[in-house]
Amino acid sequence: MSNLRPQVRAAIRNFVQSQGDDHIPIDILRVVQEEANLMKETQEICDMLDADTMEQLSDVRRQVEHLKKTIQVTSCTRIRTGFDHSSIDAVVLVPASHNLQLSFKYERKPSENGQGCQVWFSIEVSHDHGEKIMLLLVQVFAASRVPS
Repeated sequence: MSNLRPQVRAAIRNFVQSQGDDHIPIDILRVVQEEANLMKETQEICDMLDADTMEQLSDVRRQVEHLKKTIQVTSCTRIRTGFDHSSIDAVVLVPASHNLQLSFKYERKPSENGQGCQVWFSIEVSHDHGEKIMLLLVQVFAASRVPS
């Protein structure tokens, strides 16, 4: 792993230099950073599917392997402001399945009365870039500031 960082740095430097004057280096590096983050998010989904901690995927392992080859996280934003508020917005595309798009939203924030917190989670689905349909919406109101 110690040789990995210099190799990655050299590959990115060579890529930036290969672009010539078509793009300014900071724009290229910004796109590389964004794509690397999306690739990392996609890999985390694949790793989670491999882990199968609830042991629910053994009968559909072939389909899971196919899914892992086709899914792509196309956007992901994570925000955390101190201890009180955090949110995650992510979109996962499954192009092999009629451009199935899943939108995940998570938010944890203090309750309006300040005596606990509220957690909100939703999943929406759309096909071929059509209208989004709500699959799941969960709201949890917790008496403490940190729900379990």
